Amino acid sequence: MLQQVSYLWKRARMEQRGTLALRGRPPALIVDRADLSLALFVLYEREGAPPLRTIQRRGGGAVRLPLSTAARIVNRQALPADKNQLIAFLEGCRVPAQQQGQWEKAWSKVMRS
Repeated sequence: MLQQVSYLWKRARMEQRGTLALRGRPPALIVDRADLSLALFVLYEREGAPPLRTIQRRGGGAVRLPLSTAARIVNRQALPADKNQLIAFLEGCRVPAQQQGQWEKAWSKVMRS
Protein backbone atom coordinates (compact mmCIF):
# COMPACT_ATOMS: atom_id res chain seq x y z
CA MET A 1 0.00 0.00 0.00
CA LEU A 2 2.80 2.41 0.90
CA GLN A 3 4.56 1.76 -2.42
CA GLN A 4 1.32 2.49 -4.28
CA VAL A 5 0.90 5.80 -2.42
CA SER A 6 4.53 6.73 -3.12
CA TYR A 7 4.12 5.90 -6.82
CA LEU A 8 0.93 7.94 -7.10
CA TRP A 9 2.50 10.88 -5.25
CA LYS A 10 5.51 10.88 -7.58
CA ARG A 11 3.26 10.74 -10.65
CA ALA A 12 1.18 13.64 -9.31
CA ARG A 13 4.37 15.60 -8.61
CA MET A 14 5.57 15.04 -12.18
CA GLU A 15 2.19 16.16 -13.53
CA GLN A 16 2.32 19.26 -11.34
CA ARG A 17 5.82 20.06 -12.63
CA GLY A 18 4.85 19.40 -16.26
CA THR A 19 7.30 16.51 -16.62
CA LEU A 20 4.92 13.55 -16.70
CA ALA A 21 5.43 12.92 -20.43
CA LEU A 22 9.21 13.34 -20.17
CA ARG A 23 11.17 10.33 -21.41
CA GLY A 24 14.87 9.68 -21.29
CA ARG A 25 16.83 6.94 -22.98
CA PRO A 26 17.70 3.81 -21.03
CA PRO A 27 21.39 3.68 -20.11
CA ALA A 28 22.25 1.18 -22.85
CA LEU A 29 20.99 3.59 -25.55
CA ILE A 30 22.71 6.75 -24.30
CA VAL A 31 25.13 8.03 -26.94
CA ASP A 32 26.09 11.58 -25.95
CA ARG A 33 26.15 14.18 -23.19
CA ALA A 34 22.66 15.44 -24.03
CA ASP A 35 21.18 11.93 -23.72
CA LEU A 36 22.91 11.35 -20.39
CA SER A 37 21.91 14.75 -19.04
CA LEU A 38 18.27 14.18 -19.95
CA ALA A 39 18.28 10.65 -18.54
CA LEU A 40 19.66 11.84 -15.19
CA PHE A 41 17.07 14.62 -15.09
CA VAL A 42 14.32 12.07 -15.76
CA LEU A 43 15.60 9.91 -12.88
CA TYR A 44 15.36 12.93 -10.59
CA GLU A 45 11.85 13.79 -11.78
CA ARG A 46 10.65 10.18 -11.46
CA GLU A 47 11.84 10.23 -7.86
CA GLY A 48 9.40 13.12 -7.30
CA ALA A 49 11.97 15.93 -7.63
CA PRO A 50 12.95 15.81 -3.95
CA PRO A 51 14.92 18.67 -2.37
CA LEU A 52 18.54 18.63 -3.46
CA ARG A 53 19.67 18.26 0.14
CA THR A 54 17.70 14.99 0.24
CA ILE A 55 19.49 13.79 -2.91
CA GLN A 56 22.78 14.80 -1.32
CA ARG A 57 22.02 13.04 1.99
CA ARG A 58 20.88 9.83 0.29
CA GLY A 59 24.00 9.93 -1.90
CA GLY A 60 26.38 9.96 1.03
CA GLY A 61 26.67 13.62 1.91
CA ALA A 62 28.44 16.73 0.69
CA VAL A 63 31.82 15.06 0.23
CA ARG A 64 30.43 12.62 -2.36
CA LEU A 65 27.93 14.99 -3.98
CA PRO A 66 28.25 18.74 -3.42
CA LEU A 67 24.93 20.56 -3.42
CA SER A 68 26.07 22.81 -6.27
CA THR A 69 26.91 19.75 -8.39
CA ALA A 70 23.52 18.17 -7.70
CA ALA A 71 21.88 21.45 -8.73
CA ARG A 72 23.86 21.62 -11.98
CA ILE A 73 22.97 18.00 -12.78
CA VAL A 74 19.21 18.48 -12.27
CA ASN A 75 19.28 21.80 -14.14
CA ARG A 76 21.04 20.02 -17.02
CA GLN A 77 24.04 22.36 -16.84
CA ALA A 78 26.63 19.68 -16.03
CA LEU A 79 27.23 15.97 -15.72
CA PRO A 80 28.77 14.22 -12.72
CA ALA A 81 32.52 14.91 -12.79
CA ASP A 82 33.49 11.37 -11.84
CA LYS A 83 32.00 7.95 -11.14
CA ASN A 84 31.74 8.68 -7.42
CA GLN A 85 29.50 11.67 -8.10
CA LEU A 86 27.47 9.63 -10.56
CA ILE A 87 26.92 6.83 -8.03
CA ALA A 88 26.06 9.35 -5.31
CA PHE A 89 23.47 10.97 -7.60
CA LEU A 90 22.03 7.56 -8.54
CA GLU A 91 21.80 6.59 -4.87
CA GLY A 92 20.17 9.94 -4.17
CA CYS A 93 17.55 9.12 -6.81
CA ARG A 94 17.13 5.62 -5.32
CA VAL A 95 18.41 3.74 -8.36
CA PRO A 96 18.90 0.12 -7.20
CA ALA A 97 22.52 -1.02 -6.88
CA GLN A 98 22.05 -3.76 -9.50
CA GLN A 99 21.14 -1.09 -12.10
CA GLN A 100 23.98 1.29 -11.32
CA GLY A 101 26.52 -0.62 -13.45
CA GLN A 102 24.51 0.22 -16.58
CA TRP A 103 24.66 3.89 -15.68
CA GLU A 104 28.42 3.70 -15.05
CA LYS A 105 28.93 2.19 -18.52
CA ALA A 106 26.81 4.94 -20.11
CA TRP A 107 28.70 7.65 -18.20
CA SER A 108 32.09 6.16 -19.20
CA LYS A 109 31.06 5.93 -22.87
CA VAL A 110 29.92 9.56 -22.92
CA MET A 111 32.98 10.86 -21.09
CA ARG A 112 35.35 9.05 -23.46
CA SER A 113 33.81 10.63 -26.54
